[in-house]
Amino acid sequence: MIAWGALAVLALVVWIGSEVLRNLLVRLVWALRMPFRSGDFVSIGGIGGKVERVGWQAVQLRNSSGDLVFVANCQIWQKPVVQTVAESGSQGIELHLPVYIDCDQIRARLAAREAVILSPYLALDRPIDVALELGAGGEAQVRVQAGVFDASQRALFESSVIESYRAILVDL
Repeated sequence: MIAWGALAVLALVVWIGSEVLRNLLVRLVWALRMPFRSGDFVSIGGIGGKVERVGWQAVQLRNSSGDLVFVANCQIWQKPVVQTVAESGSQGIELHLPVYIDCDQIRARLAAREAVILSPYLALDRPIDVALELGAGGEAQVRVQAGVFDASQRALFESSVIESYRAILVDL
């Protein structure tokens, strides 16, 4: 009796260990060639959302209703990954801007919207969404969702929006 129980426990340990090992191996392959990164909007086997975190065992997505969804790396390897891109090739992105202590939240939201519109990297085929929300530490922040012409312009867009945002707030 004990031998069968020990054999069952051993089989369970081997099965769990192989799952962990597969997730780690998939993540190592991703380290060389990242199919997506934090902040991208993707659909993995029909589960869609914004990539919050790419971990060693799973990818954390935030779906449209705000729920966190964890998808094991080895499952992603077996399912199609669709990165949300418009027909024009533009890519949706999201960034968070701080609301400074001496700044009114409404002014910060309006400044962020203006900064996005002023960016030369803004893709006009995607909607612009600017909203106030609480950050992880309870501080107010402005969430910006917009699009860039292609993924290579993401950093340029973010830096242009941040610079313009700060300049607009100083002028107000």
